[in-house]
Amino acid sequence: MNRGDGVDFTALRIPGTTLEMMIADMGPHAAFDDVVTHAGTDILFVAEGELVLVVDDVDYRLGEGDCAVWPSSHPHTVRNDSGRPARAIGLATETVY
Repeated sequence: MNRGDGVDFTALRIPGTTLEMMIADMGPHAAFDDVVTHAGTDILFVAEGELVLVVDDVDYRLGEGDCAVWPSSHPHTVRNDSGRPARAIGLATETVY
C-alpha cells in the first residue's frame, strides 16, 4: 500500500475480528502522505528507530520501544525526522484499509 515516498506499509486484517495490524518501515526523513481519521482506537509501537506521531497537530516523539494509544477519530499521521530507518507496528480496532 502506498503511504508515501520511503514508506513501506502493510495492513493485515485479522479474520473474524474488526482488528487490523499494520507494519510501517520508514526510511530516513520519510512521512505518510496523508492525515487520517477513522473509527476505533489506534496503538503504535516503535520497534526500531525513532518516529514522530502527530495527533491533533501535536508532535509526539517516540523512541524504540515506546508505545502510544489514541482515539482514531482524532486526525493523525506519522513521520521519521531522523537520518536512519524506523519500523512501527500498529493495531487498529476497526478495519481501516
